[in-house]
Amino acid sequence: MVDRWVGRLVEKLDVAGIADSTLLVFLSDHGFYFGEHGYLGKSVWDAGLGAQSWSPLYREIVEVPLLMRLPGAAPRRTEALTTLPDVTATILDLAGIEPPAQIYGRSFARVLRGEQDDHRELVVSSWPLDHQKGRITIAVDSWPRRVAHDQPLTVTTRDRSALVAGPDDEIELYDLEADPREERSIAAAAPDEAAALVEAALADLRAAGATEDMLAARQAALDRLRATSA
Repeated sequence: MVDRWVGRLVEKLDVAGIADSTLLVFLSDHGFYFGEHGYLGKSVWDAGLGAQSWSPLYREIVEVPLLMRLPGAAPRRTEALTTLPDVTATILDLAGIEPPAQIYGRSFARVLRGEQDDHRELVVSSWPLDHQKGRITIAVDSWPRRVAHDQPLTVTTRDRSALVAGPDDEIELYDLEADPREERSIAAAAPDEAAALVEAALADLRAAGATEDMLAARQAALDRLRATSA
């Protein structure tokens, strides 16, 4: 179905005579669990409590398609790490528009043109940062729900991923080369590596404008890991 309808769009660009001057972008919001890690869907809600329960963001959720056709750029696949806000920055860059000073995204136009293979050292995937235990959220359908559990965020590099939620939860760390399905956390064996990755993620979020109250639960989890591994 994707091939058919994206193909029709590409054909329309050709018919309209604008294919050679149009950037085509195909992307997705998030993935979906089909039984992986014991989940179905994208999140876990306790209907009886009207609350969001533990909803981790493993690779099945955070790795999404991103296909772009840039006129003049040779077709290629790349393992460069990027995140959805970078798409906005890239479009502005390619259009020759100066991005707003507060924009978080970074242009990956050089990756599209084949001029470089790397983009970000890490990316952070998260529920809204205020999804912390006890708070009320109106995400998804604008219906108020209490968050029953500090929601984990995920930080991903080329060969590692880490999940961090709140002080009551163990930080998880995965070796994506040896364990691509993220089934065996190595955080207990490599606490310093887990701490460094989480610290880098929190620094990235602070640089993007996240306030300390938004990061309090994750910072507490990091402090707990450091204290127990000292």
